[in-house]
Amino acid sequence: MKLRLFGINTPEMRGGTDETKARAREARDFVSSRVLGKRILVRTIRDKTGKYGRYLAELFVEGDDESINQQLVDAGLAVEYMR
Repeated sequence: MKLRLFGINTPEMRGGTDETKARAREARDFVSSRVLGKRILVRTIRDKTGKYGRYLAELFVEGDDESINQQLVDAGLAVEYMR
């Protein structure tokens, strides 16, 4: 399942500077460290995929009240984004 994390933007892995790519890897590794080997709850915002075939979603580790999306913002690895 392909997901785009709802309400946030993180640096892109493709294009940009080496610093931007390093921040993108840091955000990716942050998410991986929180989800691998754990039961994850996915709350989709829309029940269909968008333009790039991804679901817009908020992720929660079972038992946690704060979403991984918000944890990324709190850690300074993402910025809030609302359209």
